[in-house]
Amino acid sequence: MTRILGLATIVLGVATLGSTAQARASEPTPVIAAPRPEAEPLPGAPWTPPSTRARVRATVDEGFGLDSADGRFGLSLGFLGQLRYAVDARDGDVDQGFSLRLARPMLQGHLWGDRVVWQLQTELAGGARLLDANAIVHVHPALEILVGQYRPWFTRGFSIILPILTQLDRGAVLDAFRIDRDVGVTVMGRPFDGRLEYYVGVLDGEGVGERTAPRHIQPLLTARLVAAPLGGVGYTQTTAARADENLPFRFAVAANAATNEVNRTGTITDPMTGMQSPTLVPDLRTVTVGGDVALEGWRMMATGEGFWRRSWEPSGLREEAWGVYGLVSGVLVRRRLELVTRVGVLNVENDEVTHLPVEPGLNVYVVGDHAKLQVRYRCDVNADSGECISQGADLQAQLWF
Repeated sequence: MTRILGLATIVLGVATLGSTAQARASEPTPVIAAPRPEAEPLPGAPWTPPSTRARVRATVDEGFGLDSADGRFGLSLGFLGQLRYAVDARDGDVDQGFSLRLARPMLQGHLWGDRVVWQLQTELAGGARLLDANAIVHVHPALEILVGQYRPWFTRGFSIILPILTQLDRGAVLDAFRIDRDVGVTVMGRPFDGRLEYYVGVLDGEGVGERTAPRHIQPLLTARLVAAPLGGVGYTQTTAARADENLPFRFAVAANAATNEVNRTGTITDPMTGMQSPTLVPDLRTVTVGGDVALEGWRMMATGEGFWRRSWEPSGLREEAWGVYGLVSGVLVRRRLELVTRVGVLNVENDEVTHLPVEPGLNVYVVGDHAKLQVRYRCDVNADSGECISQGADLQAQLWF
């Protein structure tokens, strides 16, 4: 009888454990990841409670930071600095010298895991000013909301941050079609594991530091749509240089558009006194469309972008501008040496010359993108004469953490 009771007890206990495990397995997975489990103690070791201490970080990849014990909250401090020595030659004159191109402290954080990610970034070189003050709310991979002050999601080149460019800057073509930082809201998403991307933004339209009382509300509207059939292509130009193995082949194709109406002011000179005073000039409506393509594979990366812009006044006066460029980079020595070349064609409003900027360069990676040296030669070719309108060379050192 005793054996029968003992066997019944064991069967009942196993059934109870099984039903408990099944109930736990049927519970929904929490949206926010659970705290990281502590390492299992050695057999016979005394049990100790999980750590409740915050984690302090100090690495070149993450900067200086502080995370809560469960990893749900975090704060990090970073910095981007670029020192450049430039030689410029134009019309027989040569200028050269050092300049502190960038000095940008960055404060970033995350809340409730990666549910909310926020950023503050200032520029100290050439005078202190606020560049970025924004937050991204991650609702779902197919739905994110970006709000605050930021650079609009308009083309690939504008969306890649400066420290992970293979060239020293974005180049003459992108600068000619620049849409600077502004205040607004962008709804975006990357469904299907990044094979599709969309961005729709509504911004103030007056740019940073140019706040005036507009005569009427006319926001800046932006849109971007990306397709990457073989998998998402990241917004970086230095992936191949940082990879230990050959990259799989991937490509992305995108279409972009932006439009707004610019409130403008001019000056008028009194013929009697010679004094100047501000005056209103007709608004300028601008529509810009374009597209871009990015490819990566093996040890190489390539990207190309094209733009067309039309601007007109209420009087009917119209002006057009267009530009296109291509960039190719290849790794010579993994994690150390990379060749890069950028070539463009540019024709802007009121400029009778079609420009052909040619920019070969070399990158030396000391500690990845965190500490690197970049060398570049520049030649702005006149498309009609084939001669360099201007030329120069740059040597730039970057520190980023």
